[in-house]
Amino acid sequence: MRAIILNPIETEIGGVSLLERSLRMLQHEKISTITILREGVAELPVDDDALVMWGRVLLDPRIVHALLSLSGSVVAIDRRAGSSCIGIARLEPSVLERFQYRLAADPMRALQILCDECTVFDIATLDDYVPKLRRRVPIYWVEIKSRAHVARAEKILLESSEKDPSDLMAILHRPIENWAVRKLARTPITPNQITVLVNLLAWAVTALFITQNFLIGALLSFLVGLLDGFDGKLARLKGMVTRLGSLEHSFDLLFEFSWVLALGYALSHREGSISLLLSGLIVTLVAFYRSVYERYGHAAGMSLDVAGKFEQLFRRVAGRRNLYNLHILGWILANVPMGALWSILAHALLTALVYSVQAIRHLRRLDTT
Repeated sequence: MRAIILNPIETEIGGVSLLERSLRMLQHEKISTITILREGVAELPVDDDALVMWGRVLLDPRIVHALLSLSGSVVAIDRRAGSSCIGIARLEPSVLERFQYRLAADPMRALQILCDECTVFDIATLDDYVPKLRRRVPIYWVEIKSRAHVARAEKILLESSEKDPSDLMAILHRPIENWAVRKLARTPITPNQITVLVNLLAWAVTALFITQNFLIGALLSFLVGLLDGFDGKLARLKGMVTRLGSLEHSFDLLFEFSWVLALGYALSHREGSISLLLSGLIVTLVAFYRSVYERYGHAAGMSLDVAGKFEQLFRRVAGRRNLYNLHILGWILANVPMGALWSILAHALLTALVYSVQAIRHLRRLDTT
C-alpha cells in the first residue's frame, strides 16, 4: 500500500502546513511509500493499491485509518454534506491506471465520478467516541479554499484535541490551555519540550516539600497542574501524537506519588511515623483506584467517568492531583499541614470505594448482556 498526495498546498493550519500534517498522519499509519504529485504532473504510480488524497483537504485521521482497513476500490463520502466526495479514496491499480489523468487534473471531480463505479464509504457511519478524550468527537474534513476555511479548520482541530474535563480544576484550566496552545502552535516549541519542563517543575515541588518549603511547593504544584495539559493538547493540535507520548501518564503518576511521600517525610520530623504511614496509604489507594480505572477502560472500551450519570457527576470531585493540591494548599494556609494527609486519605478512600463498586457493577452487567 502506497499513498499519493495530489496537488498539495503548504498553507499553515495551527502552525503546521497541510502537507506536513498529511505526511505525519500517513507515517503514523505506517505508510512509508508516499508520492507527492504537484500540479502539471499527469502520470500516477499504478503498481500497487494506493490511498489517494487531494492535498487541499484537512482530513480526520480516523477516516484514513478506516479506509486502510477496507479492501478493493473505495471512495469516502459524507452523507451529512449531501454525499459529497471528501477528497480521499483507496484505489486498486486498474482503477488508478484508467483515472490517473483525471485524478491529476481535477482530483475532486475524478473522485466524484468514481463514486458511481466504486464502493462508497460514508464517514458519518464511523464511531466518533474517543476513549482517550472521554467524549464523542465529530468526524471532520475541511476543504481549504480561503483564510476563512483555515480559521474554521483551526477551530475544529482545537476542539477535537480537548479532553472532556474530569475535575472542577480541569474546567477552570480549559480556557487558559486553549489560549496558550494557540500561541504555542505557532512557535518551534514541541510537546516533548513542554513535558520535560513540567517534569522538572514537578520534581522541584518534591524538593520543596522535602525541605519544608510547603507554601512555595503548593503554589508551584498548581502551575504544574496547568502546564501538564499543554503538551498533549499541543501534540493533538499539531498532529504530533506518538505512541511514546502515552508514557507521560506513568511519569505523571511517579511525581504525584513523590509529592505525597515527600510531604509525609517532611512532616515525620515533628509528627512521627504517622505521617509516613498516611502517605504510604494514600499512594497505595491511588495506585489501586487508578488501576481499577484503567482496567475498566480496557475491558469496557470507554472511560469509567462516562459509564453512567452518577459517574459523570462523581468525576468532578473524584480524587485527582488537581483536587489533592487544593487539600495541600488549604491546610498549609491554615498552618496545619498534617491535615492535608488526613483529608487526602479520606478523599482517596472514597474514590477507591466508588470506583470499585461502580466498575464491578458495570462490568457484571456487560458480562450478562
